[in-house]
Amino acid sequence: HTRCSRDWSSDVCSSDLAMHDVPVLHFDNGEMSKEEVIMRQCAALSHVPMHLLETGNWRKAGEDVVERVRSTWKKIKNLKFYYYNVGGMTTDQMINNLKRFYYSRVGRGNQMIFSFDYIKPSADADAGKPEWQVIGEMLNKFKKTIQRDIVQDQKPMISMFTSIQSNRSGITTNRNSDAVNDDEGIVSMSDRITHYCSHMAILRHKLADEVQQEGSGFGTHKLIFVKSRFLGSDPAGALNLVQMPEGGLKKIGRAHV
Repeated sequence: HTRCSRDWSSDVCSSDLAMHDVPVLHFDNGEMSKEEVIMRQCAALSHVPMHLLETGNWRKAGEDVVERVRSTWKKIKNLKFYYYNVGGMTTDQMINNLKRFYYSRVGRGNQMIFSFDYIKPSADADAGKPEWQVIGEMLNKFKKTIQRDIVQDQKPMISMFTSIQSNRSGITTNRNSDAVNDDEGIVSMSDRITHYCSHMAILRHKLADEVQQEGSGFGTHKLIFVKSRFLGSDPAGALNLVQMPEGGLKKIGRAHV
């Protein structure tokens, strides 16, 4: 679900920025304007529904809502969140803009989050290459830039955060949880996406049987990690199968959001 994952990735980057004051450079593929991104930031940080912000009815929704929106706008104005429309650019053009921004606005040796709207073929696809190859070469160039070119004391200074659509095997409509593929096989376009990433998670709506089984107190979505290079202090908790009450074993390395 592209919109779901894109909103979540923007929320994560904005939250990290608000908590740690790490600047965020957001590359958009030309599908969302700067104003739309700001509106979603305001909704996420203020916990005020989007429809109230889009229609302007937040002003009539009570003193609490008005105060939350106004206080959040002040925070957003001071956030180091930078929007850049890269629609129609080649991968090399995007990387040149990334490097130029980092050295001119962030500064050598300082940390930054690079938020890439979502993975889709760049203008390089016009060269007649197959889609999977264009995607693979694009991610390879981004990874080399981050891990080899923009480093300090041989350590990367930039974290890249992005999202990708699922393929048909990831469709959840009219299915129960036992019939859903919650693994890296649902990643669309190129197998190189899984190869190049350090961490990968599936974000999807909970299915009807999951809501019924877990109750309403455990969120509306599943965040299911399918690849992790670092598993923290309890790797067994993320990898081992769990004995279920109704019988059988199941992998439960997931979060409720």
